[in-house]
Amino acid sequence: MPRDLPKIALVDSGEWGHASQNISFHPMLSAVQQACSVTIEAYGYTQATDVSNSDLDPKQKERRSKRQQVEKDRFLQTAAHFKFNDYDQWEKILNREPNIRALMIASQDGNNAKRLALIRQSVGIKHVLLMPPITRELQDAQKIASENGPPIITVWYPLRYARGILDAMEIINNGKFGDFGLASYAITFGTTSYPSLWSRAIEQVFDLLRHLIGEVEAFTLRAAGTLTRPSIAIATEHQSGVVGCLSVSGSRFLQRFPHTHIMLTGTRKLIVIDESGLRRCSYYDTGDNCFSPGFTHDTTPMEPAINLLNNWISSVKDPDKNKNPIPIADALNTMCLVTAVKTAIKEITSGTIKVDFQRRADGTYKVL
Repeated sequence: MPRDLPKIALVDSGEWGHASQNISFHPMLSAVQQACSVTIEAYGYTQATDVSNSDLDPKQKERRSKRQQVEKDRFLQTAAHFKFNDYDQWEKILNREPNIRALMIASQDGNNAKRLALIRQSVGIKHVLLMPPITRELQDAQKIASENGPPIITVWYPLRYARGILDAMEIINNGKFGDFGLASYAITFGTTSYPSLWSRAIEQVFDLLRHLIGEVEAFTLRAAGTLTRPSIAIATEHQSGVVGCLSVSGSRFLQRFPHTHIMLTGTRKLIVIDESGLRRCSYYDTGDNCFSPGFTHDTTPMEPAINLLNNWISSVKDPDKNKNPIPIADALNTMCLVTAVKTAIKEITSGTIKVDFQRRADGTYKVL
């Protein structure tokens, strides 16, 4: 590739080393590199965090250390397909690689506040792609969102770009869907305890809740199920006036990724988005029991990520022409909702049966 192409760096060990145990990210990154005419390079910072002096118990320390090593190994598998340099400090990456225009930060540990402060001091880096959570603490994310760039920050919510979700948004926006009736979500994944009902994959689904239906103005979370087969039900009231119902259930049959089922009822269409990765979108004429001619099925698991990356790189190359696909201000509203739901789950874990939340003007939620 010509040397004058925009340089985009994949940095840090973590989730971007793999999509799952059997899928590596490097084919996706290679395809995007060719299609978007950019140069992708990998910069390590693959040093594991020292957990010896932490408050974790010995078994937790052992699990954490093993996970860090697995993440490092997977990152190196991806990095091996690109030009790769391993640094032990973020400052070294920023000081010794002055030609980087954009960063893709691969880790999903929420430890981004310090990193972004360092990036703001650099001259060349204009764009950053983060994996959620934006930061560990909501207050830090609010502070980052209030600061003017550079860099322009994009947050990684690829399910918005799943074929099923894109089809659903098109049907809703072109008027074929009609007026909203009821929206229902169902998520099932492997866990046998209430504290474990939260997972990072579910955060992606809460982002879809906002993306498809609008901001959640209020919600009620109620405990269900048993101690060994936990379940929660969440009733949502949206800014648009739509009422939604979300159920999250544990299963004794362990699943690596949640199975998600979304049903959107309109006055003219019924939309069903199903399967892992939300790759299938089926829609029906209201009152009809057979598929309409518009039935679609996306069979490519990596396509949502590729679609988001393509949109992001387009905004990096020409920000005046192409808008930021998922700006931090948008993602901050998802984080506010996620933080409130996590708080509600903690209340349920301590024995509370039902918790009610109301959205404040600043996007955060208060307990009623």
